[in-house]
Amino acid sequence: MSKPPQTKTQPKKVLFNWADPRPEQIVPLAKLLNETKELTERFQQYHADQYHELLSQRVAIRKQISDALLSACMPLPYSFNGWWRVIRHRYSDHLLSAYGSLVVGGRFNFGGDLEPLRYAPFSCFYLAADHKTALAEALGQDPAPGLSAFDAALAKGESIVSFRLRGEISRVLDLRQPTPLDAFAKLTRGFKYSGALRAKALRLPVSPPTVCKTAKEIRDAVLHRDWRQVPVLCHVPANSQILGHLAHNAGIGGILYPSKQTGLLCLAVFPQTFEQGGSHLELEDTPPASYVGPTRVDETNCEAASRSSTSMAKSVFSKPSN
Repeated sequence: MSKPPQTKTQPKKVLFNWADPRPEQIVPLAKLLNETKELTERFQQYHADQYHELLSQRVAIRKQISDALLSACMPLPYSFNGWWRVIRHRYSDHLLSAYGSLVVGGRFNFGGDLEPLRYAPFSCFYLAADHKTALAEALGQDPAPGLSAFDAALAKGESIVSFRLRGEISRVLDLRQPTPLDAFAKLTRGFKYSGALRAKALRLPVSPPTVCKTAKEIRDAVLHRDWRQVPVLCHVPANSQILGHLAHNAGIGGILYPSKQTGLLCLAVFPQTFEQGGSHLELEDTPPASYVGPTRVDETNCEAASRSSTSMAKSVFSKPSN
């Protein structure tokens, strides 16, 4: 994981840091990048190089990383009911589909908005313990006083569908505190960047590349409010998406974390891991008559969670007609 640099005098004006993308940096950076295609290409190539230098070091110890993350999971399955999911109306014919996350990645998964051949998409459900948090997370907005989440996101209420779920997820990584990342931090704190990459950074509007050394630093980077600026501007996964990819590959069923919008609990769920058994999600609310998806997803039909409503219409997993 890359980390924010310590505050110190910089030899040049720094506009962007992969691990700490700040809103006030985005407008001047976008303006600067729009001035020349050559600078944009160098900026994106630099971040691709930065990502792949750490990737090669993670691959070398991937078994140890998987073991460290799995051993840090909650000892018992995480059970819940009355949790909320908010999705776009166009996906409402299949409420237990995470297909939208394959189109545009979320905090903990790669989506098709990244280069699919380089960063293979994998699906993820995003849930929240209360409706306000689910809505704020889905719209990516923390409403200001006097504004609804829809107003802040310039969205219409009729374009959104909200519904409740219950379930039980095995192998959940709990990020309410940094402690579960201690073993992972010990494995990765010695990662290094090359001198060539550091030289490239000096010629770009970026901060010097650094590596997280502690569990707290990793957690702060993973839960950064403005994580989405990284895939948008740099065309590489954000730190949270990298951790999600590692967790998914390790067979972890979900990641529990506090919302950066409201501070309340959220849960990212990887449905492909349901194949291992012990996990399920099911609707608490009655679906509409036109509904084509299942009302429960578990090890017997978890494939359905990564499919669109169109592909489900003739599927053996679809809800039987009465």
